[in-house]
Amino acid sequence: MHKRNSPRQQGPASDAEGLSALLYQLSHLISQGMLRPEFVRDLGDELHAEIDMLLKSPRAKHQDVAGLSDARARFDETLLCARSKLLLDAVNRTEAPLNPSCE
Repeated sequence: MHKRNSPRQQGPASDAEGLSALLYQLSHLISQGMLRPEFVRDLGDELHAEIDMLLKSPRAKHQDVAGLSDARARFDETLLCARSKLLLDAVNRTEAPLNPSCE
């Protein structure tokens, strides 16, 4: 069985450009409803850990940090919107039988 090396033990395994591209891609997929917010939230925890390691490493450059911070903010905002929509939809479903005139 192949044992995966933990990036936390060896430092960041990704570069800022790759992580930024991944975050933007995930943000797009979330906004289109193609990925479940719960799944992406868990994946985001791993990505944030990788980003934090990269930002603390000597490999981090100023322009990389700025681009990665923008991508991270977009990802977090998009995920928050998707999760909020799920919560509002759930509230609306539970309120619907109580007051059918609310829409």
